[in-house]
Amino acid sequence: MNDDEVLCTIKWTVADVRKAFEETYKRQPDDNELQEAIDSISWETVENSSIENGWVHINTAIADIFNEEKEDD
Repeated sequence: MNDDEVLCTIKWTVADVRKAFEETYKRQPDDNELQEAIDSISWETVENSSIENGWVHINTAIADIFNEEKEDD
């Protein structure tokens, strides 16, 4: 696959986990809390659900476009 063809990538970072902790607990996590949060997340599940949701959005957008074109005929 050519990088020119890539439309979207998702990168979850340590900063994202830190921000989620801060929003939940209204304070910064210490290093142990942050690492525990990172270790407790099933990153494979996050990746798979992100891919599945992406396909839902792509398929919905395509269906919406072609349904509108059919209705216009």
